[in-house]
Amino acid sequence: MRDYIADPLIGPLLRIPLQEIRARMHAGVVAAGYDDVGPAHFNILQHPTPDGLRPSQLAARAQMTKQAANRLIRHLETRGYLALEADSRDHRARIVRLTDRGWALIGTIRAVVEDVEAEWSGRLGQRRFETLRALLTELGEPYGPSRAR
Repeated sequence: MRDYIADPLIGPLLRIPLQEIRARMHAGVVAAGYDDVGPAHFNILQHPTPDGLRPSQLAARAQMTKQAANRLIRHLETRGYLALEADSRDHRARIVRLTDRGWALIGTIRAVVEDVEAEWSGRLGQRRFETLRALLTELGEPYGPSRAR
C-alpha cells in the first residue's frame, strides 16, 4: 500500500511550489502598494493576462463559476485595474481590458515571479532549472494559454 505522506503523487508536488509562488506574489503586490488585491484575484490575472478575454473565458480558465469570476472582475474594475468594454464581434458580450494601473500590477507580479525563478535556479542550478521549465512547458502544451483564448 502506498504511503500518501512519504510518497506524494505529482499533484501535491506541483501544488506546494505554486502555493509558495502565489504567497510571494501577494506579498510582493502588497509591498508595491497594491493592498486592494488579494490572492483570489490572481485567478483572474493569471498568464497570459485577462486582456481581451470575456468574463466567461476567465471563469473557465480559472475553474470557477461565472458569478465568482464576475465578483473578482468587478472588484478589479472598481479599483481601476481593468475595464469592461463591448466586444466588437458581439455587442451583447463584454471583454476585459487592462488599464495602465492593471498593466503595472501585471508587471509587479511578473517581477516577483522572476525573482522566485532566479532563486530556484540558484537552488537547483541553472541547467536543472531550465530542464524543469522545459518539462513543465511540454506537459502543459496541450492545456496551455492558447486554449483559453
